[in-house]
Amino acid sequence: DESGINITGELGHDIEAWVDGKRYRLTDSFLAQGDYRKGRVRLPLRALKPGTHEVEVKAWDIFNNPSKAKVAFRVAGEEVVISDVLCYPNPMDDRTTFTFVLNRPARVKIRGYTLSGRLVGTVEGEGQIGFNRFPWKPEEPLAGGVYLFKVEAEADGKRSSCVEKLAIYR
Repeated sequence: DESGINITGELGHDIEAWVDGKRYRLTDSFLAQGDYRKGRVRLPLRALKPGTHEVEVKAWDIFNNPSKAKVAFRVAGEEVVISDVLCYPNPMDDRTTFTFVLNRPARVKIRGYTLSGRLVGTVEGEGQIGFNRFPWKPEEPLAGGVYLFKVEAEADGKRSSCVEKLAIYR
């Protein structure tokens, strides 16, 4: 906050968070970052079950004006989660790049198929936590049309997959 963050903790003016409706007092955990206008708090949430959760944070500036922010987040369990799967360019000409997000490191295999199920290409590699990018150029030119690609990820015996469409423009 441009006017400074109130960390006095006076009655009703704590830095607070509500995670799925449960209140946490964060004033004593506040650490300034460089000056009085910004900082961070850490709130370990080890007991959250896998799934979607919501956190709302409320803080006050030194003029006692409140600010609130709310965000939803997802806790993944032991399973491998693939999200935000895209390829670009799509439609492609002679090459494309597959992108996706993983919640944990995993062995990745991406397979391209015709609509009749014939395999037209495979890309393999190690995926990392977060954003991943796998470029692909088919060994043989593909006819124009619609294809399917399947992203598979495996880690510690847990597997996940996602199927999306890819168009080829000729």
